[in-house]
Amino acid sequence: MSKSLHKFTTQYIDIEDRIQITGATPDGETLTLWLTHRLLAQLIPTLCHCIERHSSIGQLNPDMPAVAARPAHQQQVIQEFEQQAANSNIKPAERVQASPSSPMLLIDEATVELTSSGVNIQLGCTPQNQKIYIAFQPDTLRQWMGILFNAYSKSRWSREIWPNWLRSPVSSANPSEDAEGTPKQSPSLFH
Repeated sequence: MSKSLHKFTTQYIDIEDRIQITGATPDGETLTLWLTHRLLAQLIPTLCHCIERHSSIGQLNPDMPAVAARPAHQQQVIQEFEQQAANSNIKPAERVQASPSSPMLLIDEATVELTSSGVNIQLGCTPQNQKIYIAFQPDTLRQWMGILFNAYSKSRWSREIWPNWLRSPVSSANPSEDAEGTPKQSPSLFH
């Protein structure tokens, strides 16, 4: 069975030692997805690579190396700037709440498709034969990656998989959190 999420909340749950995505489908159904450190260790570098390919230098051309032809320092500056710009457009929103009957899925596979208009992610739960789709435009993927980085940072996992341009304190700022990363009102919601 396949479903699409049109908005979701991303947070780290300490007792589970996992990232939780609570999402809503266009028809109002809610789902809870669990992402493990092992899955994220494979998914995050792929998504960051997609962001780099969609950088303003190589504007939406999946066949072009984008900023990769520039010196490393220039690449870093460009990516930090674009991340800051995307994060500055994050608008706090009401969190998605799972209903008591919402399915809980442990995600065990992920597929990423880079397109000329953005990135499509398919998250799978093999035992329950579920596929969850999330479509991102380049800026919204950047925003979610900043939110995901903040949630990931609350774990005790190594941050080495994250590129420097996303680990920058200014780049990973989240308007719904204070300077210490504590939520002001609610966890980050992504539409």
